[in-house]
Amino acid sequence: MNFLHHLLFMFESEYEAALLDELTRLYPDGQHIAHFGGWLDSRFNGEISGLPWAFARQVLVDPIDIKGLSISQTAQAIHEAAMAKLPDSAGPLRVHIFGPEQESGSVASARGRILAGELEKFWAKKQRRLLRAWQKDEEAPWAEDESLIQVALLAPENCWLTVNTAAERQQIGPTLSRYPAGLVQVPIDHKPPARAYQKLLEAQRHLGRYITKGETCVDLGAAPGSWSYVALAQGARVIALDRARLRDDLMDNK
Repeated sequence: MNFLHHLLFMFESEYEAALLDELTRLYPDGQHIAHFGGWLDSRFNGEISGLPWAFARQVLVDPIDIKGLSISQTAQAIHEAAMAKLPDSAGPLRVHIFGPEQESGSVASARGRILAGELEKFWAKKQRRLLRAWQKDEEAPWAEDESLIQVALLAPENCWLTVNTAAERQQIGPTLSRYPAGLVQVPIDHKPPARAYQKLLEAQRHLGRYITKGETCVDLGAAPGSWSYVALAQGARVIALDRARLRDDLMDNK
């Protein structure tokens, strides 16, 4: 059966059932198959405009399957796909090259660095405008006219490639992360009372919305105080509520 859309979702292993349920409810006539390694292949005929797929980490829309090519040939295939879709007037360009286990420092990630270097050399010779447009700051918010290339590395000499114009990126909606593989790297800090501080830092980066100096934050269920610690460090005034005590230094904070 032919479908209008082919999407690949990345997800955390514990959310496989939830994502399958979500997609089955949204697109009951579609085909949704989860694969080993945190990928879900979804094909359907419904609308995709602006839908936030809550349990997906990242999404690839209408991917091109590239097989049997060397690193240099893959770089050329990426170049040709970009040239076919991105006009001369295209704005900034973000390029995500990652493996399904990006967070674990796998071999796929090492291949990704090699491929990124090869693509950079290719564009330096063939298309310097794309090299100049390459936005490498992951923390930078999306620009209005920014396009996105994603290269998901699978087995050796096998990858999925997507090129989304700025208009397509905006249509896809908030599930499309500006971070490679949808992963935010949060630095380890032993000063907060517990590791829960990482959740707040990660949420701020995903949303592009940061606690700022002079704001007032209410932390409900605050103990032992990791989120309050982050908000204070970012200059906010904090009202922390809990039946249990926060860490002593936070209890003493005026």
